[in-house]
Amino acid sequence: MSDNIKDLEIIPYEAIIDLKISGEYYARFNQFVSEYFPYESQEHFAEVIKHVKEDTNQDDPFVFKLKTLLALQVYMEECAREQKKTKIVKYDLDTKKVIEEESQPDPQAPTQSE
Repeated sequence: MSDNIKDLEIIPYEAIIDLKISGEYYARFNQFVSEYFPYESQEHFAEVIKHVKEDTNQDDPFVFKLKTLLALQVYMEECAREQKKTKIVKYDLDTKKVIEEESQPDPQAPTQSE
């Protein structure tokens, strides 16, 4: 196997994930969606990511809104793992694509004998 083929945990499209979020968080997320903004440059994006990681400059709207979106993404991933809704697939770092493998049955899907 190539050194550029790595295991990648994904959430399949058909997975249903139960989430619990507060109204305050929903309002923040909705604000982000309704006020979508482009980054000024790659450098600006890198600067915003740095502030998110370091928990600095939280008054900057770019930092605040990106941190909100990333928090939801992380929460969804944690919930998916807890609910056993993820699976591991092979990912090619060169082509940036998932290598197709035989589909795995959903462990929660009813079987023909049920």
